[in-house]
Amino acid sequence: MDVRNNHGYSLIEVIIAGLILTVVLIPLVNLQVNINNFVFNVHKFNTALYLAQGKLEEYKSLPYEQVQESPQTIFEDNSTYSYKVAVKKGEFGLKTVTVTVFYKELDSEKGIDLTMERRK
Repeated sequence: MDVRNNHGYSLIEVIIAGLILTVVLIPLVNLQVNINNFVFNVHKFNTALYLAQGKLEEYKSLPYEQVQESPQTIFEDNSTYSYKVAVKKGEFGLKTVTVTVFYKELDSEKGIDLTMERRK
């Protein structure tokens, strides 16, 4: 008389299925963490880009004589970002204005530069 039950899974099959599931899920969890970090860093970069563009727009609206360099300054609205403005005088009355926005990403400070030329 055969006493075996062929309707269920053996313990070995369940353990192997659990191991396969673990081997597949661990890299997926790591991938999710890396994607979240990437999205967070992209958000910081886009915010810095938006702030730099806004600062350039401010300098576009200033009279030519008031376009001057600015030391590194913290943004009033967003204290985690700071900016610096460099102005170089060129030929034919051109001024090259470079706005650099600084922000922290993980343990390092990053920066983004936007440049425009302004004439009299």
